[in-house]
Amino acid sequence: RTSGRYHFNGRVFTVELLPWTAGMPLRQPPGVLVFDADRLNFPFVCRRWNHGDWLCPLGMKGKKKVSDLFADLKYDSASKESAIMIVDVSRSGNEDGHVAAVMGERMDERYRITDITKNIIRIVYE
Repeated sequence: RTSGRYHFNGRVFTVELLPWTAGMPLRQPPGVLVFDADRLNFPFVCRRWNHGDWLCPLGMKGKKKVSDLFADLKYDSASKESAIMIVDVSRSGNEDGHVAAVMGERMDERYRITDITKNIIRIVYE
């Protein structure tokens, strides 16, 4: 697992692996996502959005197409093109794998912090 500062698609983000403690807030400031480190496997992949991408947004039941999420967030064409998908390649073995999050916006329910979480991956989108 590698912590550090990364550049992709003209954007900068920081990845940290941290121990989870009960006193840490689940609600994070805008641009910060926290994942259960046992659920989001390293290495994950960052890539641009593809038509057909979907996720199960945190707090919702069922799937949602990323294109519908973009509409909800009122993304224009340029915002869609610059959006970064965090992809869990361990589930499929390729970059078309499961979208774990839209960087800085929404994460998938399946990667959330739970009562048994020991470590987290915190991604700060700058």
